[in-house]
Amino acid sequence: MNNTQFTVFNSLYETEVLETNQKNAPWEALARKLQQPVAIEDKSKGKMFSGAAFKQGGRRCNDDITAHHLLVLDIDEGWHPLMFVEQFTNTEFLLYTSYNHNWDGEKINKDVMKFRVVMPLANPVNPEHFRKMKSVLIKHFEGIDPASFVSSQAFFLPSHHPDRAGLFQSIHNKGDRFDFDKFQVELFIQQQKALYQRKRSENNRSDERVTPINEAVELLKGMSSDVDYSIWWKVGACLKNLYGENGFKLWLDWSAKGQTFDGSETKLQSKWNGFNETSNYTYGYLVNRSREYPI
Repeated sequence: MNNTQFTVFNSLYETEVLETNQKNAPWEALARKLQQPVAIEDKSKGKMFSGAAFKQGGRRCNDDITAHHLLVLDIDEGWHPLMFVEQFTNTEFLLYTSYNHNWDGEKINKDVMKFRVVMPLANPVNPEHFRKMKSVLIKHFEGIDPASFVSSQAFFLPSHHPDRAGLFQSIHNKGDRFDFDKFQVELFIQQQKALYQRKRSENNRSDERVTPINEAVELLKGMSSDVDYSIWWKVGACLKNLYGENGFKLWLDWSAKGQTFDGSETKLQSKWNGFNETSNYTYGYLVNRSREYPI
């Protein structure tokens, strides 16, 4: 398999591209390296990397990029690592937690999810094509930091505070490399499927074939909300699929019974806004989970 090209910078402030900056290595070797964090007291002193190759003697700027070889995604909120793996299970990537993962600035906080995803590209992508795809990528990778799709963006290599080594996590997901050309075709197919699902969902609501909301209320009364994050998240997605915005209060009231709920309706609303009303979660999903996690 072809080697992957990328560029390493010794600091946040280094912009000059030297011959020693440009790297060329097998993807598997790079993936192993990204699972080996360094311990540093100050995050800003860590090394950085770009998924692009630059003109020799150029600078870290859009005009000096020759090709993109990696797609790097910075994720600060709205996602859990396992949610990302579930959604992109067929895609090749290396996921590693960021310096402030599970850290709220003062103490360890498991609700703070910060991580980075590095995807090798099937083929090098020229910078002009990458820039044209920016808005499409932002929409496709909903909730990802838009700065991830700035051509010359650089990212910190894996690191952690010396006192928080145990919080670092990494996942190497095996699958197909992200292909820009196939992505555009698949995106069109997904859009058509979403349109079909949306129309079907609207028809279901209009002729009252959806299970009445009062039945969901009674079901959730007997279901524990002290469940894994992924189950909690899917229950919310299911309620939005079934009842639209009317389902938010059900999810809020049910979540509030959990021991880990922090009472923040604003945070919950933010996650709710990221749910897709055309998901495949049905009322049967709620029934099965209520049986599996009774109070």
